[in-house]
Amino acid sequence: VQLPECSNPERVVSISAANMQGIVYDVAGILMNEDSSCEIRVLVHQGQAGSVIGRGGSRVSRIRQDTGASVKVYQDVFPDSSDRCIQVTGQPSQVASAILMILDDCAQTAPKGRVKLYDPATNYDAANADTCGTY
Repeated sequence: VQLPECSNPERVVSISAANMQGIVYDVAGILMNEDSSCEIRVLVHQGQAGSVIGRGGSRVSRIRQDTGASVKVYQDVFPDSSDRCIQVTGQPSQVASAILMILDDCAQTAPKGRVKLYDPATNYDAANADTCGTY
């Protein structure tokens, strides 16, 4: 787990693990201590976002239907990066299930084109919040 320091309202937590399912459910377990819904935003390479969306939005609609979570795929990439934001909102178990489906879709599609990870410490721009998902 990596959590770099940053002076603006955004943080990007990078998590790598052999068992991402276990990590996602551990995070969901922590969030289940809350009484209300939660939100997690996942950054995916712009070349993988299409596999999450599916033809005509069919895949993202299926994720919503199967999990009960609200899923929004932002249209634009984050500033100076190849990352797009997927916002997942709902009860912790719904969010965890949706994220696992998203990660599975991304694992089946290799990133195409340049890979430049979003760095909020140097590229944060609140003006793009509506189209790319920044805070």
